[in-house]
Amino acid sequence: MAFIGASLAVATFRFRVIQRLSAGAELHCAGGIRIAPLYTRWTQEFGKRDANIQIRYLPIGTSEGIKEISRGASDFGAGEAPLTAMQRKDGSLDELPVVLIGIVLTYSLPDSWGAAAFRRRVG
Repeated sequence: MAFIGASLAVATFRFRVIQRLSAGAELHCAGGIRIAPLYTRWTQEFGKRDANIQIRYLPIGTSEGIKEISRGASDFGAGEAPLTAMQRKDGSLDELPVVLIGIVLTYSLPDSWGAAAFRRRVG
């Protein structure tokens, strides 16, 4: 395999301020698919510490997650793309970076031991 390039994405936690949670509350989260295993694990661990509050994560994609929280169908969200200024304002949303995701692209170049050279800009 020859290394071609890499980039980083920051998964952000989107939320509306929740004033108070009562016992037996259930929080709904919708967002990115790539980070679903991590958020699922976090919600399971939280459930072990406080069985009175249940958190459900629905991996429907970053864009759909933003729509869900903006229209009030979800309590918080997660995704790989930052909110736009309009999404922050219209949805009354804030965000907090929580995870750094490394994305590495590789490609097999037969009989190639040197650096790959691109003739045009990629990305």
